[in-house]
Order: sequence, then C-alpha cells, then structure tokens
Amino acid sequence: MSAAGGSLPRYIVQRILLVIPMIWVLVTVVFLLLRVAPGDPVSAMFGGKLSAAAMAQRRHQLGLDQPLYAQYFGYLWDVIRFRFGTSLSENRSIISIVALNGQCTSRFAKIVVVTARRSLPFGPKSLRGYHHLAAVSLERFVPEGA
Repeated sequence: MSAAGGSLPRYIVQRILLVIPMIWVLVTVVFLLLRVAPGDPVSAMFGGKLSAAAMAQRRHQLGLDQPLYAQYFGYLWDVIRFRFGTSLSENRSIISIVALNGQCTSRFAKIVVVTARRSLPFGPKSLRGYHHLAAVSLERFVPEGA
C-alpha cells in the first residue's frame, strides 16, 4: 500500500474482494481433480456390491450422468448456497460432519495459540548466544580463505 494512494479501509476491502476469485479458482480445481480421478464415487464406494442398474440409479441420483458443464455449474451453485450434500459412507450431511469435527479443530487451535503466547518470551532469550554459536560453527565447516 503506497503512502499517497489510499487508506486502510480501502486496502481491506480490496483484499476481501480478492478472496472471491481465489475461492472460485480453488473450488474449480477441486471439482476438476475429483472428475479427473479414475472411477467415480459410486464405483469407489460400492464396487461390485451393487448391480449395474443400481449403480446407474445411484449415479443418476448424484447427477454424475449429466454433462460435465452441468455438473460444474450445479456444484458451484451448491457451494454458493453452502449445500455440500450428504456423505456416502455415513449418510449424514457434510455440514454436520464439518461442524462436529470443527469443534475439535477449534479447541486444538486455541491450545496452539495459548502455547505460542506463553512461549513467546523465550524466543529472544534463546537468541542471545546465537551469533557466537553460528560463527563458531562456520569456522569449523568453512575452510579459511574460501
């Protein structure tokens, strides 16, 4: 941010607006990676356990029999509305699974932040003899005159 050209609120708005195309690219890459992978979710989940007709019915339910562009725009529309579908293995909504596991993740993040804050004062103390240690180490491994 230049001194002559703008204020902090404008900078923050620009950064927030730049998040939108970044999320779009990320969602598109995830979609393409899932479609490029060999097989599909139905064959990976059920393999030889279902008949061909039952597998085709499941693919139709999931929309995997539609053209790729229709799948992509449907996927984008669902992501915009935060509708991520249901898990094939647990038969629960993805949002409920993320919410349940998100609680554990947030607890872990709080522990990490508290630990980092408590250990912050030890950083400068540990660097006091660093320059001397680095010089001694260099003298041992770098030949003179190099």
